[in-house]
Amino acid sequence: MKNSVRLEREFNVFFSKVLDEVFESISSSFAPVIYYFMHWKYGVKEGDEHMHVAELSACLEEIFGLEGQRVIEGRLTEKICKELHMNKKQRDLMLKMKFTARIEYAKRKYMRERRL
Repeated sequence: MKNSVRLEREFNVFFSKVLDEVFESISSSFAPVIYYFMHWKYGVKEGDEHMHVAELSACLEEIFGLEGQRVIEGRLTEKICKELHMNKKQRDLMLKMKFTARIEYAKRKYMRERRL
């Protein structure tokens, strides 16, 4: 059990890093805007954004529209796939999922590989 909690925390740090890197690649002011909106609209505490994937997805859609949301979520997915060394089959599978399911899939893969 302790190992699972540790691995989940590690994944949360990993996902936070991915969010920050992708957002920074878009614009230096991108992350603060998204995070502010999540705090204001959904009451997400600062530093907990990585644990509120559904709210993040909703914020992206509200701010950028459905197409913008898809593009940003696609960039996040690509970065996760690259960082976790996923093959094309895994990446294609993830891209067919809703964003929240993609992150859960990535978390399971991350935790499974680090348990070995």
